[in-house]
Amino acid sequence: MEQILDEHASTKDRSVPVAAQDHSLREGDLVIAAITSCTNSSNPDALMAAGLLAQNARRKGLQTMRWVKTSLAPGSKVVVDYLEAAGQQTHLDALGFTITEFGCTTCIGNFGPLNPEIAAAVDDNKMMVVAVLSKNRGFEGRISPHF
Repeated sequence: MEQILDEHASTKDRSVPVAAQDHSLREGDLVIAAITSCTNSSNPDALMAAGLLAQNARRKGLQTMRWVKTSLAPGSKVVVDYLEAAGQQTHLDALGFTITEFGCTTCIGNFGPLNPEIAAAVDDNKMMVVAVLSKNRGFEGRISPHF
């Protein structure tokens, strides 16, 4: 990994335009953010922490960049009940972390394709971009061929 980062160090300030968009993509930009909880290892504490983090982010005026593909995939429908009862789902929704499905999704590549313009900017310019998942199953090529 260090070698890959060293190879890209000289391009860390590089920015490329994204076709049909009014923004550019920079080396190292986040393009996927996913909150997941597997059906066999549901972690209510982590999901509530995600909701609290979303609440605090909103209080500080933070927003999700529009090119970041977001998703929330809890391990079970019970999660919806406690996120809603605690008032946290509203904050997650406001940042784009709406419930996409239950169980396995992003960490096994089931999040669907990236926005075509983002994917083209990444591929055509050999950009190094980032995906952040709340689980540990994201390894090279598993989430997306763009990583």
